[in-house]
Amino acid sequence: MIWLLLLPTSLLMTVLGYVLAPILPLFASVDGWLPRWLWWFQTPDNSLDGDADWRARNLPRYVGRVGWLLRNPAYGYDWGVLAAHIAPDAPFACYGNPEVQDHPLFAPGWVIFRHGDYWRFYLVWPSFPGRYLRVNLGWKITPDRQNDPCQFVFSGNPFMARPAK
Repeated sequence: MIWLLLLPTSLLMTVLGYVLAPILPLFASVDGWLPRWLWWFQTPDNSLDGDADWRARNLPRYVGRVGWLLRNPAYGYDWGVLAAHIAPDAPFACYGNPEVQDHPLFAPGWVIFRHGDYWRFYLVWPSFPGRYLRVNLGWKITPDRQNDPCQFVFSGNPFMARPAK
């Protein structure tokens, strides 16, 4: 399975992302974008200032940028180098509940998406009071098949805060 072969490079880049997080903001432009040669650590869909929810925290610029990099280490590497580019006509299959989600609503369960040679396992399940387990493995394939590229993903957290009802 190619995913298992790619996993060590993703983990290595993630560790490197954690180590470099305090230094990388020093190379960012005023509007929060890293230079091209550091793009493996950039979130391609947001600057280092984060998304709207992250910016709403009103953290000092440097602290916010380091925090964003710690939250999303080596994001550009997983979205760029290890990403899946799936042909639109590749076979698609879904097993489990495709409505599983943790945001904005909490809908526990599991789902496996298979699109061509790529797959995604996604689990959302209550774990502790007010918390839930989220496991996301494979590539970020979505049921609408509109994700291209599909980011490589390996994450799990049993302490995610449950959204308010």
